[in-house]
Amino acid sequence: MDKLNLMLIHARGTPAEGHIEAIFEKSGFWAPEIMRERVLLGGSGYKGIYEICTTWFPEDNVMKELYKQVCNEI
Repeated sequence: MDKLNLMLIHARGTPAEGHIEAIFEKSGFWAPEIMRERVLLGGSGYKGIYEICTTWFPEDNVMKELYKQVCNEI
C-alpha cells in the first residue's frame, strides 16, 4: 500500500484523487482474497487503479511505474 499512497500524492488535485482515496477507505473491509481484484479493477462507486491510470494518466511515466509496483505489492 506504500506505492498506492505515492499514487495518491501524485494524483493530488486531479479527478483520480477521490477514487484512490476511496480505495484506501474501503481496503480495511476487504478480505485478502479479493484485495487485488478490488484495487486493480475497482467496485461500486470508485474506479480501480487500472482505469485511473488509463483514464487520467495514460502518458505519465511516474504513474505507470507506480502502477507496476502496486501490482507487485498486492
